[in-house]
Amino acid sequence: KLPPKAALCALNQWVNSGSNYSHNTLAYISARMLPKPLFMVVFGYRVWPLLKRTWQEVMEDNILGLSAQTAYYFFFSLFPIFLFVAPLLSLIGDKEKVFGLLITQLGSAVPGEAFALVRGVVNDVVFAENAPGLISVGALLAAWAGSNVFSALIDAMNRAYDIEERRPWWKKKLVALTS
Repeated sequence: KLPPKAALCALNQWVNSGSNYSHNTLAYISARMLPKPLFMVVFGYRVWPLLKRTWQEVMEDNILGLSAQTAYYFFFSLFPIFLFVAPLLSLIGDKEKVFGLLITQLGSAVPGEAFALVRGVVNDVVFAENAPGLISVGALLAAWAGSNVFSALIDAMNRAYDIEERRPWWKKKLVALTS
């Protein structure tokens, strides 16, 4: 097989500069100039064709778009989960202690501006007078938003394994809700 075009162009320029080499010598030199991973064999597979085929599959299956969709639904489901868990935790123990522990853990994982926004909203929800009444609304929203995450994962897996979804919409949503 011929090496990539860029290496051939560079070698042709070098050969045309006055050197007299045969085609075999040119192929040998081009194989020496190319990086070794292109010729590497791992478990019986050549690395370059394997990488090329993998990239083609990633682009055909729209893996980047599906991963963005899944991440969006995941982060979209965090607020309803807080809306459900925060009033629930306020019923269990000391509000300030539990809230402080959760907020410090969240602060180490979330960027500053997003942390300030989430902290303000969760603070308003936990310390509100009708906080226990929000549990039912938060549970419904958390279940719906969480099911969107699992629906996106179902779609991504179906696409990755080239399976056509044959279940009705409501069955797929029911499976996602129970997950």
